[in-house]
Amino acid sequence: MKLAGGNTVLLRNARIVLPEEVAQDASLHIEDGRITHISYLEPDEPANADSTIDLEGLTLFPGFIDIHIHGAVGVDAMEASADDLGRVASFLARHGVTAWLPTLVPSADEQYRRAIGAITEFIKVESKVHAGSLRTGARALGVHYEGPFVNSEQCGALHRDHFRTFDSLDGIEGLPTIKHQGAVHLMTLAPEIEGGIELIKELNQRGWIVSIGHTRATPDILDKASEAGARHMTHFMNAMSLPHQRAPGPVGWGLMRDDVSIDLIADGHFQLGRALMQAGSSKEGKLELERARKLQDTARDAERQRFGKKP
Repeated sequence: MKLAGGNTVLLRNARIVLPEEVAQDASLHIEDGRITHISYLEPDEPANADSTIDLEGLTLFPGFIDIHIHGAVGVDAMEASADDLGRVASFLARHGVTAWLPTLVPSADEQYRRAIGAITEFIKVESKVHAGSLRTGARALGVHYEGPFVNSEQCGALHRDHFRTFDSLDGIEGLPTIKHQGAVHLMTLAPEIEGGIELIKELNQRGWIVSIGHTRATPDILDKASEAGARHMTHFMNAMSLPHQRAPGPVGWGLMRDDVSIDLIADGHFQLGRALMQAGSSKEGKLELERARKLQDTARDAERQRFGKKP
């Protein structure tokens, strides 16, 4: 598929969202299907392009990457064929998603093998079909295993029947992987399960991305998980124990960590108040949370000394 009107396209008079700013009255230059640069053209300045589209102030966003999606348009990633995944990819592209990770739930090994087989076939076929040309659907980057190494007390919508603990390498050797160069493998797990920290270390060594979710882990365990290689949190605040005045849990820990990214279920119904989110999303807010933690520790130490309790 070639770009309409030739190989170079200019999208001018746009509002372009960039990493550090939102560029006003800007132009986006595309050559052979790839963005080359952004410029600021005067309204009457001629454009050196095969095709020019005036966006009249519309906003251009970078393509979204959906790392947690179980399906769409009636397709379930656990049951989908390669053709079914193509339908999902087309749907996602129409809504601004340019890449995605089909997401699997805890299941029997046979179901995992079938699902991974379909995802692998889809990725390989798409790579051949669109080699050197534009894609018409969102690109499947790999797979997201949501579980099976998660906490049964925070199962959320997952079924406990196939939850597992990690006691040997057989636990992950049996999980099928996508045999395609560059395929991404992400796993959501609960670090507090038996063998959880060792599992994170092993996955990290194998090049997997590790995310924390469906968990009731304490900050001490979460610190160890981060040191082992876990750097993300899945559907933050969902299927996690909520903060308590004496137990911040995964939510409190996540708000305190600048080096940990999170994803949210953006349905407009957040589980905690906006004040808590705002407190955790700014440096000033995090300092206040840190001060509160230190005050709590000081008060606890004073109480122990007063009543002769051991630390």
